[in-house]
Amino acid sequence: MVTILEDYPHIKQTFNLVPSLVDQLNQYAKGDVKDYYLEMSAKPAHELTALDKTFLLSRFCPEGWQRIGPYKRYKELILKKEALGSKSYPEMIQEFSEEEYRDLQVWFNLAWFDSLLLEKDNFLKECVEKGRHFTEMDKIGVIEKQRALVEEVVPAYRRFQEEGTIEITTSPFYHPIMPLLCDSEVALEALPDVNLPSFPFRYPEDARKQVEMGLECYRQNFGRSPRGMWPPEQAVSEEAVRIMMESGVEWIISDEEVLANSLGTKFVRDRQGNLQNPEDLYRAYQLQRGDRELKIIFRDHFLSDLIGFVYGSKPGRQAAEELHGRLKAIKASLGDRAERHLVTIALDGENCWEHYDRDGYEFLT
Repeated sequence: MVTILEDYPHIKQTFNLVPSLVDQLNQYAKGDVKDYYLEMSAKPAHELTALDKTFLLSRFCPEGWQRIGPYKRYKELILKKEALGSKSYPEMIQEFSEEEYRDLQVWFNLAWFDSLLLEKDNFLKECVEKGRHFTEMDKIGVIEKQRALVEEVVPAYRRFQEEGTIEITTSPFYHPIMPLLCDSEVALEALPDVNLPSFPFRYPEDARKQVEMGLECYRQNFGRSPRGMWPPEQAVSEEAVRIMMESGVEWIISDEEVLANSLGTKFVRDRQGNLQNPEDLYRAYQLQRGDRELKIIFRDHFLSDLIGFVYGSKPGRQAAEELHGRLKAIKASLGDRAERHLVTIALDGENCWEHYDRDGYEFLT
């Protein structure tokens, strides 16, 4: 996704990379780890056992997956499996040939590549055009191409940050829910009627360690300390915020519902989703604790969810124009104060892009 910005050098964006994900990417890049899906992809088709074949048909044939549509051979294999739905797996696996299993192994991995890579990379483009009758060497080539691409991910983000195009933020290392890690009883502040364990869970020292590990991972991979941090699930509390402040974090992000609870109010929207009190959400807040300060921005939950869960079902250009219209409406609602305000759109990257045509390329560009 970040490489799209090469064509838009004047657009600045922020990306959050969870440290445990960065760590996993580095391990996969070095070839230090494997997972069962990768093992089943790499296993020669003539060596597949009945259990292996059952796994391939049950896990490599997703229903209604956006990525299947453009690829005729992949769709054929999935439709064949669906047509055999009345059979048990021991019966079903007998209906597929060695070649079909190999094609399924290749296509499951090939379809995960970004559409731009499938169009630009000569080897991947040849595989897409070939479509079927793949060899074991073809399959090895696709898997190695995956590893090589993973190897480029972290360096690419580092390069874009060093060029000033993006800012990379981080999170506590293993993505813990910080307020609950500090004190499970804090949940009662937002949910007074929630059922909690009989014995409170209080390990603020673990929360601090998670933050420190996240910061150290960032320094090792990006050559500097981060300025911003994304609290997991955007959950915050006084103690969690204090730990981040004391660790040198300059700014964090949270959600509009957290801000509403903090202000003792509600954000009211009209039928089109426009806020009645936009000036309260579309701004940065500064938290002062002793001689330390921390800036907090709060995302527009409605706009973020449109990208995360709605726009993927629309043509990319249409969705982009709708979002642009909403942003212009927000600017108009703020009047001559608009230049002093900030609309924050923030969402988890794994939720949406696979549901967009071409991984959201038309929408993003």
